[in-house]
Amino acid sequence: MVLELPDYVKGSGNGANYGIELTLEHFLNQGYYYLLTASLFQSEYQGSDGIIHSTAFNHRYVTNALFGKEFNLSNAAKSQKTLSFDVKVAYRSGKRATPWTAIFDPVENKYYREWDKSRAYELQLRDYFKTDLTACYRLNKSRFTQ
Repeated sequence: MVLELPDYVKGSGNGANYGIELTLEHFLNQGYYYLLTASLFQSEYQGSDGIIHSTAFNHRYVTNALFGKEFNLSNAAKSQKTLSFDVKVAYRSGKRATPWTAIFDPVENKYYREWDKSRAYELQLRDYFKTDLTACYRLNKSRFTQ
């Protein structure tokens, strides 16, 4: 038995990814550290229809920032206690989506989605923003860390 795939499933197109990344990092020094990253990029493909589309991963930009401070609470050689705080921020453009239409099937008495494959990943959802705050207490001993 030979399985024949529909044309929209066959991998006969070409893809291209290009962009630039920037990273700025300050390693732990005097209790402070940070890491900043930014990426600007395009991710596209030319399908078997000859039209250039965005891929599902074409967010266009991603930025991240991490800032932290670490406090030593003890100077003992056998046991070291540390308290740290950091904030992480992520901001990127929205995910890509393919438009669809809700179709009602009266025989099955339910709705299903009909995807518009000619407009694959044409829509872009809202930008994504997230902030995380972290507090950490660490105890280092000669045979374990907790």
